[in-house]
Amino acid sequence: ATVNLPFDAFRLVRGPRLVPGVPPLSAAQTNETYQISLVVSKFEVSETGAALPGFEEGLFAMRLHELGTFSTRPPPFSRSMPRALSEREQAKAAPPLLRLLRPLLGLVFGEPTRRRRAATRLLEARGSSRLQRARLGWAWRVAAGGPLVAARKTAALGLKDAGGFALSLPVRLLFKLIVWSSKMVKTIIRALTLLAEERKEGAPAANAASA
Repeated sequence: ATVNLPFDAFRLVRGPRLVPGVPPLSAAQTNETYQISLVVSKFEVSETGAALPGFEEGLFAMRLHELGTFSTRPPPFSRSMPRALSEREQAKAAPPLLRLLRPLLGLVFGEPTRRRRAATRLLEARGSSRLQRARLGWAWRVAAGGPLVAARKTAALGLKDAGGFALSLPVRLLFKLIVWSSKMVKTIIRALTLLAEERKEGAPAANAASA
């Protein structure tokens, strides 16, 4: 099914609560929009934030086939637009070094990895322990495909995390080295500045003593 959401249907919220007195999103503000998120909540979007009637706890899944923009008015002029490159064409047009490092970078900076880190930080903020997060992830994988599939996915995630940590370790060490070098340079500059000031202060005293 196709769902059309006009810009003026979006309202500013804080959690599930509408922020009163704020006008809806306008088309002129779309250039200031940098991210679109889908949030599953058991509360209705209102100024009271009341719970949805008939809400049921459990797993939720939704598959998006396409995301784009639409207009209810015909364009003022027609102009041929360049064809969008396919994923294969984009990968082929990338520099050789990027094509070589892309699988490795995907382990550390890929979208699934970023989502898992964001979910982990959210669960940590809610007070969950490492064991509780592991049990929750295992329960989700078992519910999705059974114990064997859950074991395979858990092992794959463990290997992926280990590989990502090994790849990110040199970068972390390099970052720490840069920070340490920057601090050392600042310390040396500060010491040289103090030494120069002491020499300037000691010069008049020496001249007065010789006079």
